[in-house]
Amino acid sequence: MFPGGFAGRLALTLMLAAAPAAAQTIRTDAAGLRELAALSLADNNWAQARALSEALLERNSDDMAALSILSQAAFRMGDFATARTSAARVYRSDAPKSRRYQAARLAALAAVNEDRFTLAELWLRRALIVAPTPEDVAETTNDARQVRRANPWSTNVQLSFSPSTNINGGATSELNYIDGVPIVGVLSASAQALTGFVALADLRTTYRLNETSESRQTVSARVYARAPIPVGESLQAIEDEGVKIEEFSTARLEFSFAHDQVVEDGLFGINADIGGYWAGAEYDYSYLRLGLDRTFRLTPELSLTGSGYAEQRFAPDDFAREDVVLSLSGSVVSRMADGSQGSATLSWQGRDSDSVNNTYNSYTFQLGYTPAEQFGPVQLSGAVGVQYTDYPDYVVGFILVPDGREDTRLFGNVTALFPDYSFAGFSPLVRMNVGTTDSNISRFEVGEFGVELGLRSTF
Repeated sequence: MFPGGFAGRLALTLMLAAAPAAAQTIRTDAAGLRELAALSLADNNWAQARALSEALLERNSDDMAALSILSQAAFRMGDFATARTSAARVYRSDAPKSRRYQAARLAALAAVNEDRFTLAELWLRRALIVAPTPEDVAETTNDARQVRRANPWSTNVQLSFSPSTNINGGATSELNYIDGVPIVGVLSASAQALTGFVALADLRTTYRLNETSESRQTVSARVYARAPIPVGESLQAIEDEGVKIEEFSTARLEFSFAHDQVVEDGLFGINADIGGYWAGAEYDYSYLRLGLDRTFRLTPELSLTGSGYAEQRFAPDDFAREDVVLSLSGSVVSRMADGSQGSATLSWQGRDSDSVNNTYNSYTFQLGYTPAEQFGPVQLSGAVGVQYTDYPDYVVGFILVPDGREDTRLFGNVTALFPDYSFAGFSPLVRMNVGTTDSNISRFEVGEFGVELGLRSTF
């Protein structure tokens, strides 16, 4: 005995199908109605296909075939919300992967037609989880890139967890000596290198205010947090000293506006930032920053970029003006015939502060290289560099350091990305960081080695 609503829909269906009924026998059980609904869908009779699928669902709300037909018919009729919710139910069912894949793609397409691009990106990531073939993965990844370009919202998330031999930037020795000064001090445990892990989270969300073929304006918000976690003897040492773990953490909250403009031989950009910085549990300073950048396309394979910014920092309590930071940078990027890419960057940063120990000039030179081809399942890139920092005047306790403080740091990193092992559009990433700093004050002689484990979006 069918429910009244189901019988009414069945009667309507039989009237709509009167012509075929004269030529063949139509079964009125669920299997027959599914067959008729599928035929209606194939014949582009969207209304009939929808009516039949809704009748089937009234009888059995978990009828996956009916849900699949309803989602397609509703989409064709312009009812994108029903199409998306019906497809979502198919995806969340125990249907075969191929059907769940198509359902996720339909849900994404419906979301695009509702101008819900972020939701569409989420559904395309879900489609990637159940994509049956590599060709399906490639197709969906390409579609996701197109949706991402159309989406006025763009969100990037970096999460990593890294074992490190120096999570706090501590000295390699417990003794503190200064070149040219016949006095040797002893460093506390918290001033020495601590082993453990570093947890990092960096979230940036951007909204595109306007975009034409010549320019683009965006606003964005960024939240950054870095939390070192000492373990073993390092943890015991700072606990004995009474130092809290959170004193090693840092955080940043930033809001930005950016304008990018196409010019005759490249790009021009201007950006303004306002934010706050926390060191440990204390609010350290607020800042305003104005930056400019200019890219010159010298040839199709060679580009030159210059950038710089001026940053004014303010006291956390009364917003009084404090330090000023200036930065200039120039880089050249070469794309080689085989598809590999090399870069060289030279930069300067200077800080002017009322605190004698915070005034410095720093110069950095870095070389980077990304091969064109993967090495098996691994896509590699790397960089090496040197940084020289000069503090014209520096005081340690009551000692004025002769000729100030001078640090020379050598550093390098190798990043291994595994694009063949992506999940939901995220590929695992492993980055090895190494560095060593030589200084005329041994407190700042630092060695570091860390391995960063994270994820990177494939689109």
